[in-house]
Amino acid sequence: MPSAARAQLAPGQVFVDVPPPGPVFDATSALYQLNVTAGCDASPDFCPALLATREQMAVFVVRAWSIGLWNDPEAFRTEAPISNDQYFADVPAVFPNGASNT
Repeated sequence: MPSAARAQLAPGQVFVDVPPPGPVFDATSALYQLNVTAGCDASPDFCPALLATREQMAVFVVRAWSIGLWNDPEAFRTEAPISNDQYFADVPAVFPNGASNT
């Protein structure tokens, strides 16, 4: 991490674009400390406004799985209610064989 970028960080802050006390500060800091993420580029950025690719999410899942986060029910807890809405536009609600993803 460039020293000029490091100088911009508040105590405990890992990513320049995720300042404390933001809504994702604690989560991104924890994921960094657990080596689940290193950010989105060579600078200390997390890029929370960018969409994650499937490949990036696969890396998150594999890293989280390898350190046992799957065994902690609180690790993936969400404050938002889970709905039955379709999450991915490219995944049909009903597959050609009649199976449903809901």
